[in-house]
Amino acid sequence: MDLSAVSLCDGAGVRALITMRELAVQAGAEFVLTGLRAPTLIRVLEITGCDVLSGLCQSPAAHRDASAC
Repeated sequence: MDLSAVSLCDGAGVRALITMRELAVQAGAEFVLTGLRAPTLIRVLEITGCDVLSGLCQSPAAHRDASAC
């Protein structure tokens, strides 16, 4: 999911990301957040643990390089 236009995420947004990840896992799909630029958003994802649950990557290019994730 490209979050390059997102600068902030509240509790409802975090819950939506968790739900989307759960649905992707159930469907056998990968769920990766890309395009993270806003320090505030990155910090919210780190605090809530979503950074490790989602395969957090800083950019689509980083996602292609598995060692960068």
